Amino acid sequence: MNTTALIRPAWTPATIALMVIGFMVFWPLGFAMLAYIIWGDRLDGFKR
Repeated sequence: MNTTALIRPAWTPATIALMVIGFMVFWPLGFAMLAYIIWGDRLDGFKR
């Protein structure tokens, strides 16, 4: 079984869709998703 994350910090269709939905629902969620996409690979807690 593949253990890669479904929502990884990269520009994938899933992360872009979540970012757009986050902006439509509550704009800070969109900014949080944008920050995760841009700087998520630098966070040690998300690396396995």
